[in-house]
Amino acid sequence: RTNAQSRAFEEALTRRGLPYRLVGGFKFYERKEVKDVLAYLRLYENPKESVSVARCQKLGKRRFAAYQAWREQYQADPDHDDSPGSVIQAILQATKYRELYDDSDPEEVVKLDNIQELLAHASQFESIATFLENVALIQDDYGPEGARAEQTERDEVTLMSLHSAKGLEFEAVFLVGLEENLLPHSRSLMDADQLAEERRLCYVGITRAKRRLFFTCARRRWVFGSVQTSCRSRFLDDLDPDLLEVNRLEEFDDGGERLWRRRGATPRRGHAGRSAVPERTLDTSDSQLTDLLYGDIDLDHLFD
Repeated sequence: RTNAQSRAFEEALTRRGLPYRLVGGFKFYERKEVKDVLAYLRLYENPKESVSVARCQKLGKRRFAAYQAWREQYQADPDHDDSPGSVIQAILQATKYRELYDDSDPEEVVKLDNIQELLAHASQFESIATFLENVALIQDDYGPEGARAEQTERDEVTLMSLHSAKGLEFEAVFLVGLEENLLPHSRSLMDADQLAEERRLCYVGITRAKRRLFFTCARRRWVFGSVQTSCRSRFLDDLDPDLLEVNRLEEFDDGGERLWRRRGATPRRGHAGRSAVPERTLDTSDSQLTDLLYGDIDLDHLFD
């Protein structure tokens, strides 16, 4: 639904050596707003880094002066938080960087989404040095675009937004992030016309697939620097449940690496014509409520 979602997929594909092509924009860490915020962060770590100094100065002398004054005051506080997420959040507030973009302009909203995605990702790291090392490794693995352009016949994953997908078709399509606030987008939930447009966008994505179609949604996401429970998209309820095969993934640790494995195909529950769920006693735990949000159980089975 948004270009900001490409970051996680770019990193996962790069780490696994899977070729991919990004349509309709720059790779995540090559986007101007992302590079700007990273320049401030690098400057926080090393005030003498000339490349970052030059980039930050180009964003405005007053903004740069505000940044320097903030940095001196922030680091003088013995209780200051040096985690990358906290530092980025403080930088954005001190420099008023977000004010460079108009949140009523759809094109500039994309840039604000990219900044928010960078902040959410940085919040998962304990130190700025580790985060910047991770970014540098991904950038090093991007490779030259010219070399990629010459290999047009090879198999590769194509990453694109729903807007860029119009008029195209693929043998297999993964429609990712089928969650409330993503698809439909949070800015469309309170407007009937915009919500209808979100539904049309979802339809565009569905009809891009020739043979195989996958929907994915996450139960938990990093949002505003913390893990929040997601609710699966209402558009999934518009689909005939008899046409769906539902798979759930569980996380496990393999020698320090976080991996995922299939937990088995299960039919959608709580719908007519599908298998019933055993009766369960009332449980207000996070897992039980998440099952309810995702349709794995319904209210009739939440209370016995």
